[in-house]
Amino acid sequence: MVKRELTENQLKAHLLDFLRRQERWGARYFPIDTLVNWISKGMKRNGKRARDSIKELVKGGYVLVWKRGKTISLNPHIAQEINEFIAKNLV
Repeated sequence: MVKRELTENQLKAHLLDFLRRQERWGARYFPIDTLVNWISKGMKRNGKRARDSIKELVKGGYVLVWKRGKTISLNPHIAQEINEFIAKNLV
């Protein structure tokens, strides 16, 4: 398998798109460790970069943190902004 190099916004868009396809909005959360393992299989520089991107998404309000920081979900209050961000940055 060939690993790809993505920009920061592309990586964030992939993370958000994965959560959107899994329909993880609001109280339907997803484990961060599983998400990092999924994204690191096809991307260069493995999980550290993905974890940093998740932290930035939390600070930006795109995702909500649950279970003492072990799970996340998409913020349903800014669903339109999330969809626009994914459409703009996803390759």
